[in-house]
Amino acid sequence: MIDITHYSYTYPDGTKALKNVSLKVGAHENVALVGANGSGKTTLLLSMVGILRGEGSITVLGESNLKKVRGRVGLVFQNPDDQLFMPTVFDDVAFGPINLGSDHVQERVDAALKKVGLSGYERKSPHHLSLGEKKRVAIATVLSTKPELLLMDEPSANLDPRRKRELLQLLKELPQPKVVATHDLKLALELCERTVLLNSGSVASDGDTYQILTDTTLLETHGL
Repeated sequence: MIDITHYSYTYPDGTKALKNVSLKVGAHENVALVGANGSGKTTLLLSMVGILRGEGSITVLGESNLKKVRGRVGLVFQNPDDQLFMPTVFDDVAFGPINLGSDHVQERVDAALKKVGLSGYERKSPHHLSLGEKKRVAIATVLSTKPELLLMDEPSANLDPRRKRELLQLLKELPQPKVVATHDLKLALELCERTVLLNSGSVASDGDTYQILTDTTLLETHGL
């Protein structure tokens, strides 16, 4: 699904966000990206869809021209207010299919909202919803495009324990392989069989989630 080879990214101010990262994600994997603030997790996700372009190579779904895969990859931002900008929930969830020229937009919207448990919310304003509801709508906006791969940035951030449990259950039910950047180590443990630990833009560890997240020395060394 993803093949990253010797990839580096430097921001315009000179900050080296990623340094020689190599990473592969298989067709049926859920992979957690963990690391302290500034470790490069979000930068790596944005690079996977071509929003950021650095040095090295990234191939997603067999394409090195990442513009060609944007309709096949769903990216969910940490802050749903960065993703929801239309006057109604229906308009937000329909935006992707309409701009991809998809047929049966109404059916896609209905199916996506049902999947996230928000059937009947079509005419609500997304800006009047709770944070948990906004996050579900943001997920619906990518599910309506029927993505083959999901990329998620801090999906459980700022949610209370009940909403976190509900979100985790939803993510477990979604069949697509996922790359999830998160500080929520419990979510990583329950959702992802594999974890990649980033430190200062480099891969510090890559392996079985349980083994990495029970290695207290490793976690303490890398700020987790």
